[in-house]
Amino acid sequence: MKVKTTRFGLLEVEEDTLIELASGMVGFPKLTEFAWIGHRNSPNIAWIQSTKDADVAFPLMNAANIAEGYPDVPVNKIADQAGLSFEDENALALMVVLSASAQGGTTVNLMAPVVINSRTRKGAQVVLTNSRFTSAILPPPQRRATASGGGT
Repeated sequence: MKVKTTRFGLLEVEEDTLIELASGMVGFPKLTEFAWIGHRNSPNIAWIQSTKDADVAFPLMNAANIAEGYPDVPVNKIADQAGLSFEDENALALMVVLSASAQGGTTVNLMAPVVINSRTRKGAQVVLTNSRFTSAILPPPQRRATASGGGT
């Protein structure tokens, strides 16, 4: 299927990359079908792009090791809250939405993660209740030394 996007241009999307979020994302409840787009070669960052609205895409980051003790609610309870069926907890991916500003600060939304069953490709954004987490500010990326030997 072809998906027109403002961020990535025209994409040819395979059916097996589609994610269904039955309730959409917070603020976008009517957009329920998203294409999963890997971010460069990163195993921890991806985008979900709406297949119905070219302007709507969300950068996601794997929540594993994002903050000590996160999530403080068991993942299987998060999946149950989202109405997702699963036989194997290892099939559940927990992602957090990234937000970056022009000034260089990056935050992740730890209060409303996205849980996806990787086998059924169904997921949901859920609001964690009784969690001590809200958001986290990520440290800036390490700058590499330049080829001329600078940067130290």
